[in-house]
Amino acid sequence: MSEAILGIDVSKNTLDVSISSCTKVRTKSFPNSSDGWHHLLDWLITQKIQRVHACLESTGRYSLGIACALYEAGHVVSIINPAQIRDFVRTKLGRNKTDGIDASRIREYCELFKPSPWAPPLEAHRRLGASLSTNHISHQFPEILV
Repeated sequence: MSEAILGIDVSKNTLDVSISSCTKVRTKSFPNSSDGWHHLLDWLITQKIQRVHACLESTGRYSLGIACALYEAGHVVSIINPAQIRDFVRTKLGRNKTDGIDASRIREYCELFKPSPWAPPLEAHRRLGASLSTNHISHQFPEILV
């Protein structure tokens, strides 16, 4: 049996997903929050999908949570440069732009190119990045921290 492929269009508040498994394509939307990530993982189980290759665009902090949740649940995760997806869609002469269509295009990209797996940054690197961001903000805008 072929591996299920999951395309995820990530935004600040929402995860729009498109999954293909056993010649079926299904779509769904989840909140981009800890609860939403758990609902997505539960939905995969109800769909009888044990392991997916999940592909999503790199959107910084908005994509990190779901990427880590999928990785920790044993799924393969690939994070793609948004420019690659954009150029792929152009080759298909895609003009429509909705979150559901974006999720389907990301899934199609993953099916065709089988991008390499991603691994999350070490916890120490995540803490360092967070502290550097906070430190930068405190030096640039000290009035915010008053």
